[in-house]
Amino acid sequence: MSATDSPEAPGTPLRKHRHDLGHEDHGAKLAAGTTKAIQALLADKLVVQQWYEEDQDNSDGLFAYAGDVQNLTIEAISANSARLRWDQTVDLDVKTGGRIHIRHSNLTDGTANWSNSVDLIPAKSGAATEAIVPLVEGEILVKFEDDGGRQSLNETSVIVDFPDALGYLVVDARREDQDSPPFQGAKTDVFYSGDFDALTLDGDGNFDAILDLDLVPSFDYLGSIVTMGEYAFASTLDLGAAYALDLKRYFVTRGFYPNDTIDARLDLMDSWNDFDGSVVDQVNARLMLRSTSDDPTGTPTWSGWQDFVNGTFRGRAFQFKAQLESSNASQNILIDALGYEATFQRRTDQSTSTIASGAGAKAVTFDYPFYTKGGTVFPTIGILAQNMASGDFYEVTSISGTGFTVTFKNSGGTAVNRNFTYSATGYGKQV
Repeated sequence: MSATDSPEAPGTPLRKHRHDLGHEDHGAKLAAGTTKAIQALLADKLVVQQWYEEDQDNSDGLFAYAGDVQNLTIEAISANSARLRWDQTVDLDVKTGGRIHIRHSNLTDGTANWSNSVDLIPAKSGAATEAIVPLVEGEILVKFEDDGGRQSLNETSVIVDFPDALGYLVVDARREDQDSPPFQGAKTDVFYSGDFDALTLDGDGNFDAILDLDLVPSFDYLGSIVTMGEYAFASTLDLGAAYALDLKRYFVTRGFYPNDTIDARLDLMDSWNDFDGSVVDQVNARLMLRSTSDDPTGTPTWSGWQDFVNGTFRGRAFQFKAQLESSNASQNILIDALGYEATFQRRTDQSTSTIASGAGAKAVTFDYPFYTKGGTVFPTIGILAQNMASGDFYEVTSISGTGFTVTFKNSGGTAVNRNFTYSATGYGKQV
């Protein structure tokens, strides 16, 4: 085929080829047999890389980047879950072998993007049109990916911004980044970077193995970026007894190239999304927890570690850690903010039948104890008295997480027997 009878004129953007058919990405389309040279100044070396455009049968749909996600919506289906919906992709190579990636950032100001977000759930099938996701505050972003690994050019997103919670008690709003100094927990293959004021993955290099210090682009990240590292939170959350606790993670992250020069990149050029390093999506971070119903200061038996975004978890004590990951030797992740919010829902305990007080103090025990936050928060008690005489009154004393005491008295202050029912409204349910 000559340049004159080509269906597309030279310079027409070539969107993509099928790698599984032996094709490569070439940027702008060139006439058959012509050459394009890309020159890049690499430190003090000039490297010229050449690509050749071969004749191909361009079937419609095989050469287009995965289209952007359209008509993304979200609806809450429970206190902790939501349903995302979107239009099914029109790209055959997304439907039949592709995936749909769903990421999240706790930022609610609309500034979240693909590089500063992390996976919310595992990728869905490319033919899917909905997904059940954790209902967590922040921005949820979605992209299509075709069977060759090429993603949508632009992410589509929805923002979840909750109003001030009513009917919840915040037990702990933990932020490791707000300690002084930040991130005081145990670190494995991660470190706190004062330059970025963030937690980040370490490099796998050895200083003693360096032969020429002038060739080291950064001493913070010697060698390749490690594939995984962990940060253990500095403290354990101890509730004092076993409860059903609501937990939500808090993540603000950034993906970046530590040594953002072509000469410093260690991965293959074919794996680069672009030359300017603007998209960093081969890094991720997860928040994990484990729990015990035992006293954590003794010899507790801990559960296994599990990922969480939000949900209700049972236990007396909880420990947390973050796992940072990179599948690209040149890409790294920064965790600017890291933590969780632990809350209890408001609930009511009430009598199911009439209670006789007796002519004295009547102790009432709740079916399920409430959480008192170290003796600072107590349930509110309501008494509905019956067969009261003129001048009778009652006194409620000794309110705790486990119960209260009520005494009925006549006008002269003498204890009398009266019937009553009660309701107690507080937070948390001991299990």
